[in-house]
Parts: sequence; C-alpha cells; structure tokens
Amino acid sequence: MKSPFTSLVLCATGCFAVLQGVGSLAPVLIERGFVLPGGILAAWLLGTPATWTHGGEVALAITGLDVHVTAACSGYDFFSILATYLIFRLPNLSLARIPALLAGSWLLAVTVNALRIATCIRVRQLSTPVLPDHYQNILHQATGTLVFLSALVALAVILQLASRHESRQRLSSTLPAA
Repeated sequence: MKSPFTSLVLCATGCFAVLQGVGSLAPVLIERGFVLPGGILAAWLLGTPATWTHGGEVALAITGLDVHVTAACSGYDFFSILATYLIFRLPNLSLARIPALLAGSWLLAVTVNALRIATCIRVRQLSTPVLPDHYQNILHQATGTLVFLSALVALAVILQLASRHESRQRLSSTLPAA
C-alpha cells in the first residue's frame, strides 16, 4: 500500500510527463503558443521591435546583441511545472476546471517568461562591461532561474493567503451570530 505522498508524487510526475509529451509531439504548439507571444511581449517590455522568423523564432532588435527567442527559451517547461503545481495544489479541482487552469497557467507562464527574457537581456547589457563573455551563459541561467523561482514562490504565497482567507470565511459562516 502506497502512502498518499507517494501517490501524489507519482500523479504529479505523470501530469508533468504528459504535458512535456504534448510539447514534444506538437512543436508548433510551443512555437505559436509560447515563443511568439513571449517574444513579442518581451520586445514590448524592452521597447524594441520583434520579428517572427521562418525558423519558428522571434528575433529582437537589441543594439549590440543578437537575441533570438527559440523553443529552448519558450517557457514551456515553466508552464508544465506551473500547471502541474496548480493541479495538485488546488483542492477539489474538478475535471471541468482543468482547461481554465491550463489557460491561466499559460497566461502566467508566457508573462513570467517575457519578464525573464527582458531581465536576462538587461542583465547581459549591464554585465557585459564587467564580466568576460564566457560567464554570460552562467549569468543567463542564474537570472532565468531566479525569475522563475521568484514567480513560483510568489504564487505559493498567494495561494496560501487565499487558502487562509477562504478558511476564515468558511469558519465565520458556520459560527452562530451573536
């Protein structure tokens, strides 16, 4: 007999694997659903033009940098993590609400990824004069990790606060009026 925690971990792993499998089987989903909107939003945040290329990338016109948003930096992995977290974090989630949860996860993932792209570009611009080029990839990875983890922590805090508020509401509605 498996513990509830083991079952939860196995279900979460399966959910993540299914989302990753969908992304692998439908690369156009990643290109059109994540690369394009994330790249365009990042360009808007930076105040720079964006160009959709035939290779499924978004090229950003940044002075001194050759920036291409590709499937590797689409934010799809973050979407998979986010959707999996929300599916297992929200109590009493019915199957009918899963599409709305996925849509909300997509919107949040694209927005956070655009912030990550813009932040990585700004960090690169600021660090180029002081750091050798071979450190830039590490800095890029660290910046992206910091942005994504910050978003997940902020979401966890918001969900925890909302859960407390909901618990208080339920408690006060069951107490007799004075």
